[in-house]
Amino acid sequence: MRRDKSRSNITGELIRQAVREAGLSLRELADQLGVSHPTIYAYVSGALRVPEARLTEIARIAGREVGWFIPAADVDEPAMSSEFAIEWIDALLGCPDPEKAITVALQAAETGVKDPTERAMLWQRVGNALTLLGRYLEAVTYLEQARSAYASAQRWIDVSDCEQSLGYSYINLGELEKAERSFLNALKHAPQQTLWKSLISLAALAERRGEFEAAQARLDQIAEFDKLSDPVLTYLRANQASLTTTRGFWKESLAYNLQALKHAQKSGFQDQITERMIQVARAYLKQGQREQGSLWLMRALDAARMTQDTARETLARLVQASLYIRLNDFKTAREMAVQSLSIATRQQYRRSESYALQLLTEIALGRGDYEAARDYALQAISFGEAHAYYVDTCIAQIHLVKARLELDNSSEIQEDLGRLLNDSKFQMLGEPMAYARSTLAQCQANHSQWQAAVEESRRSMQAAESAGATEFAIEESTRLAGYLRQSGDAAAAEQVAQAAAGQQRALEQQRVFLLREDEMGFKVNF
Repeated sequence: MRRDKSRSNITGELIRQAVREAGLSLRELADQLGVSHPTIYAYVSGALRVPEARLTEIARIAGREVGWFIPAADVDEPAMSSEFAIEWIDALLGCPDPEKAITVALQAAETGVKDPTERAMLWQRVGNALTLLGRYLEAVTYLEQARSAYASAQRWIDVSDCEQSLGYSYINLGELEKAERSFLNALKHAPQQTLWKSLISLAALAERRGEFEAAQARLDQIAEFDKLSDPVLTYLRANQASLTTTRGFWKESLAYNLQALKHAQKSGFQDQITERMIQVARAYLKQGQREQGSLWLMRALDAARMTQDTARETLARLVQASLYIRLNDFKTAREMAVQSLSIATRQQYRRSESYALQLLTEIALGRGDYEAARDYALQAISFGEAHAYYVDTCIAQIHLVKARLELDNSSEIQEDLGRLLNDSKFQMLGEPMAYARSTLAQCQANHSQWQAAVEESRRSMQAAESAGATEFAIEESTRLAGYLRQSGDAAAAEQVAQAAAGQQRALEQQRVFLLREDEMGFKVNF
């Protein structure tokens, strides 16, 4: 076994030598052969045996006889150079194959790389690969080591790159102060052509805190740069999409996410491709397009599994749980949300933790378990405040009000809603604003203030329709019909009820694609 491996290594070394002497790079050789870049690096490293037919083709391209590449005898396996390891890792990350990239980097580091800067380059790539996999805690460890080594060598551009990756990991771990420091440090050391990375990251941080105008201002700065490259456009469009998604404007969210997806596919950024697919699915579902939404969700789950992106697979699972809520299958929805919450908590996927608590509250409300809904809402508020998820915190506060309406109906409830509705940041939201107005109408109805409830419910519907929250608008129209009936306007109530019933039937007649429990295929609900 060792003999075969050593001979493969020698053949690989000879291929690299012949290609260099022929004036080609390994990437150019891969392109001429019609194979992927990682495949060529695997041949040259000895990790993959070169088929005879392919070796003949390599010999032709390099201007050598085939026999020149075949070693006559076994020799010891050569150590992998850090330069070659880094080229191979970058090719693997470009595919991407982050698990293999980590293996190659660690192997190279363990075979005698002594230079601190070269080791830092390997640690940085391990950290970036772990980030692609959503393993943020592990990523931080390697990235901090790399940053320290770069700083000691006064390689400030490399320090900036590490700070950028660290900030991304910190923000996903919910450590926002550390994230902001990292992004500001990255901005301080970044060359002009990479300033956009820090500005994008600071925009994302502002968005999470509910500082929507500041987030938009950062994105506008980038949009004014000259000659934006495809990678810059990918992340600019992605963050524009994220901003509209967070605010709950689903028509704009869909348009921006589809546009961002095209840029991500063009740039080959698999993490962004998967992310955009998830958000496209959410936007379709919110607009009542269940067939389209469920199909996009299946694509997102497939993409997350293919790239072993457990962070986004967990998020996609939660979106799937939200679809089960729409289908009134609270049992399945709860099982998926609880399982996803467990994974998210263990891996510190903060965004998914927050979303899971939100869904568990919705499920408890839907099942009429108001005490459980109150408890989950309180947990969600505490979590959202601790990790600066402004919008999630607002939604949890409304959930809490809905639970309390059924449990104690105290006079303080309406005052709590009033404070939220008067918050200038909250007034910039779409669907959450519709939800708050709907809940206020319910408060008024509980006190037999039927005309006030009718007016507030109409405002809720207008906000929902403006935000593209079609499913919510249909639900609210059913509630509005009830308020109209109680206010004495039977004709208007009947008209609204009939329209709502027709819209609901149209929703239920759509096909919905859902993965089976064994995840080997899918079933279709009619």
